[in-house]
Amino acid sequence: MCPAATATPSRAERALTINADNGLPIRDEVFPAKNSPNPSKYAVVTYKSSRVTLADVAAGKI
Repeated sequence: MCPAATATPSRAERALTINADNGLPIRDEVFPAKNSPNPSKYAVVTYKSSRVTLADVAAGKI
């Protein structure tokens, strides 16, 4: 959980999933607070990463 995850009923909670092999984020979820005066929606961010070489950049593949 990130620092935004608290027991305070007016704050959203978040869950950040990290790849244990390389330390990169995989998924970030936001769970809205039930009794918040500023309601929000459930949200999901999915991360993708890839490796490139300087030769790929130079060849215009990126």
